Amino acid sequence: MQRDNIEIIDEALRILSIEMAANDRHADRELSLILSNDSFVEMPSAHKEKLFTALNTLVNAPSLGQVIQERLLQMNITRAQLSETVKLPAQVIDGLVSDDLYTNNIPIVLFRNLLNYLNIKFTNAEKSIRKTFELLQSKVLNHDPSVALVPSFRTSLYTSKSITFPSRKTMDGKELFENKEALEKYLNRLNQLLND
Repeated sequence: MQRDNIEIIDEALRILSIEMAANDRHADRELSLILSNDSFVEMPSAHKEKLFTALNTLVNAPSLGQVIQERLLQMNITRAQLSETVKLPAQVIDGLVSDDLYTNNIPIVLFRNLLNYLNIKFTNAEKSIRKTFELLQSKVLNHDPSVALVPSFRTSLYTSKSITFPSRKTMDGKELFENKEALEKYLNRLNQLLND
């Protein structure tokens, strides 16, 4: 288990380093250095510090569920009241609060209404949405059986028990709502809607 944790941290550092290298004017050299497996080269201290700062920001950001819970407590309202007010099913609110639902699986106008009602600014929402996305991705990568990978908003409240969803084994490919590109497009559109 310790080895898995180290590999996850190494991969996160590698991804952050690649993103930083893409924004650097020496991107080709940085990228070849990062991806080379032939020899180990010590990373400069300033670069390490920059990577750890970025990783720390990502790790310590609250998830969307934590932000929503905090706002519900501050506003002294229940999930059921929130569900009625913003016209989102209770199961969706529960999924958001428990960080078991990809945010970009929720119709964007309804999600915008939720953020407006809870008075959550886009910058805070974006950070927490990204944190939740990373949490869900880590569950998928670790093959957590509690992650259903079924679009919960689009399922009927009265689904027949005879209808079964595909098993985890048949859903090996990326679903539309669980990739980084879909999240980025969703966040860009959400930013436009909230700032118009």
